[in-house]
Amino acid sequence: MTICGAGIALVLSLIGVLNLSVAEEIIIALLALIAIDALNERLNLLERLEAKLNNLPSGQKLRSRADILTPPVHAKNASEICILVIHGSSVIVSNMGFFEDKIKNGCKIRFILLNPDSPSIQTWNLRSKFSDATPYIKSSMEQLQQLMLLPEVGKRCEVRLAEVFMPFSLFAIDLSKRSGSMIVEYAGYKLPIDERPHVHLTVTDSPYWFEYYRQQFEKVWSEATIWMPHS
Repeated sequence: MTICGAGIALVLSLIGVLNLSVAEEIIIALLALIAIDALNERLNLLERLEAKLNNLPSGQKLRSRADILTPPVHAKNASEICILVIHGSSVIVSNMGFFEDKIKNGCKIRFILLNPDSPSIQTWNLRSKFSDATPYIKSSMEQLQQLMLLPEVGKRCEVRLAEVFMPFSLFAIDLSKRSGSMIVEYAGYKLPIDERPHVHLTVTDSPYWFEYYRQQFEKVWSEATIWMPHS
């Protein structure tokens, strides 16, 4: 019965009815091999198994900004977006229309920015290629103020200010769902934005590190100060 069930599960996975991880598909394929007598069928299944093994993730690869998903593509079907940045001007300002549309369609968005009045700004400025991050933070806050004051937004857009900066930035979707996905950007020493390394993590492919960064976001969120726009 176990072997028969494995064969059924494998077929359902191949036709897209079941959503199995690569590891689960390989285990089921091995069980199915035991039940198959015909040589041609065995060879066919072995070829599929070899393809799965070749596609196993060998550690997440670092990517440049040009190689990562853009926010509109990454978060197209997201029900929640979580953003942790220093100032986020390259993400926030250029995607305001997208964020507005997502919120109007029921998506919740949480932003964490570095407090422009925090002493940590001085440390960040020393390691950054730019002389002062403060005007960039304030510019993003002005954009977010316009977004939060829209009548249809309600409580679906929240902004908090952190007193310390993290050594990474984060753009994540659906943190509490199986569809969870995130792009982590690492802040090097005096590197321009385009040269910073990025990694794409998902719940299914990198559960440990996905959970690590999810907890990091929630920890910063819980300790950050709620920011409300001036009406």
